[in-house]
Amino acid sequence: MRINRVMRIGGAAAVLAAVLLAGCGTAPLVTATNVTIPAPEPATSLAPPSGSPAPVVTSSDCLGSAPAMSPMPRPGHMPAGSTMAAIKKRGYLIAGVDQDSYDWGYPNPSLSPGPGRSYLGFDIDVLHALAYAIFRNADDIHFVPVTQDFRMGAANQGIVDVVADSITINCPRTYQVHFSIDYINAAQELLVPRDNTTIAVTLDSRNVPHVNGLAGGKVCTVGTTTSVQNLTALAKADGFSVVLAGNWSDCLVLLQQGDVQAFSTDDTILGGIEAEDPYLKLAGDPFSYEPHGLAFPLADPYSTKDTEFISFANGVLLALESHTSGYCPEPRLSSDTSCWAALYRTWVITAQLPRTTSQVPTPLFAG
Repeated sequence: MRINRVMRIGGAAAVLAAVLLAGCGTAPLVTATNVTIPAPEPATSLAPPSGSPAPVVTSSDCLGSAPAMSPMPRPGHMPAGSTMAAIKKRGYLIAGVDQDSYDWGYPNPSLSPGPGRSYLGFDIDVLHALAYAIFRNADDIHFVPVTQDFRMGAANQGIVDVVADSITINCPRTYQVHFSIDYINAAQELLVPRDNTTIAVTLDSRNVPHVNGLAGGKVCTVGTTTSVQNLTALAKADGFSVVLAGNWSDCLVLLQQGDVQAFSTDDTILGGIEAEDPYLKLAGDPFSYEPHGLAFPLADPYSTKDTEFISFANGVLLALESHTSGYCPEPRLSSDTSCWAALYRTWVITAQLPRTTSQVPTPLFAG
């Protein structure tokens, strides 16, 4: 999935490109064999070092969300005049999703995935649970792939009903979108080549992180994520540079090509990449706390009550964590204490832990 993305043009396409470049004069036709189309390079910029490393704490402000709806309406029977009723009348949920995060949100490799099954992952299963609660059909979803720099805008502008994209809940973002309750906790880490024995993150006696073995090197992250602030503070203290890219796959390409020495973001995402690429590994201790939530428009486009749909979604999330039976996007085993545990087993324990070398996120649920 995350192999270097090299575009090549050959045959008739290359000849056509050469003709267009030659213009209408008498220049000889250039054959396909001597036309070189350079591989696209990820667009990057440098983030200036700033700030000071802060102690890692497992708590966060601004985690408050709308109370879960109680009682919850029966699946397929939404209250008249509600946001959910308007979505049900439309016939499908519109959801912004990642297309770049293995095990969390990525395109289904099946040639015929069927309606509502074009994406897979933990976040996608959360959306299936939400769709089931509205329609009594988990597949009544239209997925809208969103980039890291547009996912907040997609929710804020009401382009989608909800975004599920491993979004960290923090105070500045609450001015852009409404959040659900925290449904999984992650932590920021470093991903490095597996044969590297020098780069690592350690925590001192005050729980302040320090990056070892990266002085003079480069770390890539996506420029619109919460990962940037943590890295720029560490860069200032530990002497490395922070390269900002547009997507996770761009950072992966830079790391695979040796243009950067490390890649950093939430361990949920890095764990999926490590599971895919046997030549990479997570290095050292986690150095942040990242509670994740679903993102919704600040103004509910279907209701005068801005938090109505969020209350409903929070009820769905709490149901995932409950011990009672009911719809679950993944088969539950007798060892699964909840549907949430079945999702975690499917997408993290089974898919990531056997092939990874460090701790993947603690399954804490804020319900």
